[in-house]
Amino acid sequence: MFGPDHYVPILKGKMGEIQSLSHLDKYTREKLTPFIDVPPTNPVNVEGKSLEKHLIKINKPMRLAWGLDLPFFIDLS
Repeated sequence: MFGPDHYVPILKGKMGEIQSLSHLDKYTREKLTPFIDVPPTNPVNVEGKSLEKHLIKINKPMRLAWGLDLPFFIDLS
């Protein structure tokens, strides 16, 4: 569980914020758990993008930036 020195930053799920996670060193990564607030989308928005495609768009950058070893929270609203 988290101790008093653990940080949970709330990120808006935009590409710049997600990519910034890749610049953190190992020590810093172990001391935080990001909370990703995924921007909402309609089931099929104006561009015809489904919710599934919306999540796939975020999935790959998140895996590359944060990796698969450390946990993170995600809010899909």
